[in-house]
Amino acid sequence: MRVPTFLITLALALGVSESPAETARPITIVVPFARGGGADFVAQQLADVLPATLQAPVTLRYQPGDDGLVAVDAFLATEPDGETLLLGSTASLFFAPLAKSRMPLDPIEDFEPIALVASVPRMIVVHPSLDVRTLDQLIRLAREQPGVLPCGTSDQLSQHAARLFERQAGVKLDCVHYAGGNALRSELLAGRRKVAFESLFLPEIQAGQLRALAVAAPGRMRVLPDLPTTSESGLPGVEAVAWHALLAPKGTPRERVDALTNAVSAALRQPRFIAELEARGYVVRPMSGLQMRQFLQRDIAIWRRSS
Repeated sequence: MRVPTFLITLALALGVSESPAETARPITIVVPFARGGGADFVAQQLADVLPATLQAPVTLRYQPGDDGLVAVDAFLATEPDGETLLLGSTASLFFAPLAKSRMPLDPIEDFEPIALVASVPRMIVVHPSLDVRTLDQLIRLAREQPGVLPCGTSDQLSQHAARLFERQAGVKLDCVHYAGGNALRSELLAGRRKVAFESLFLPEIQAGQLRALAVAAPGRMRVLPDLPTTSESGLPGVEAVAWHALLAPKGTPRERVDALTNAVSAALRQPRFIAELEARGYVVRPMSGLQMRQFLQRDIAIWRRSS
């Protein structure tokens, strides 16, 4: 079938160099978690911008269950035709398998990586009633009161970040785990928990209801440029960055992978996509295939060393 000239022009304008026929197939994105969470938010934003660069409709298929493993296990048996993609994450590929005493899945070895969609670094956040304004002050206070400072976590990554902080700083916090970010937000805003390792509280930080001391990432956040990293604050090695990546089944033809990578990368550069995600504390950094592999390899190595 001949592809209309206006579609070719649109593809070139959006930076998609592959032939339209290579990307113009309906795409289903499998979302391993229920509606209403971070994965759903990212998936919805993708579904808004991808049809233009893929020149094809995009459908979201929600398949929650077992911390994301229901969807991931089913996806591993998916036909490698490049028409069904997985929105994978640190939660579904790394922490969920670990919690089930399974080996973590490798987004490079077990799948065909298409694009790193966004990363979301955890911030070390405190209630303003806590008289600390730097990470060093928090560490000193925690050492003076071992096992006393009330800390809250909301998922496996924040639990891991809290343990990593305790180990690297040589402190002990009084950590309580909550069933999701909303429950922890209420406790933190009420002052019943004083410390958290979260990424969801950007509006409260900007409103002065909570105070961020550092971001647990290799670089600063554009939305909070004055917030130092943990390394800059004297605590190297404490990094907790969640990410969402689009993955194809292993064995997907290389030309299809390359076409999808270019089309998705063009979508990730759309200003409205970047603005929507950055407003929620996400970092959008479109990468080449090589850059994405290097990022994922580094991140996987960090979590394996610290687990």
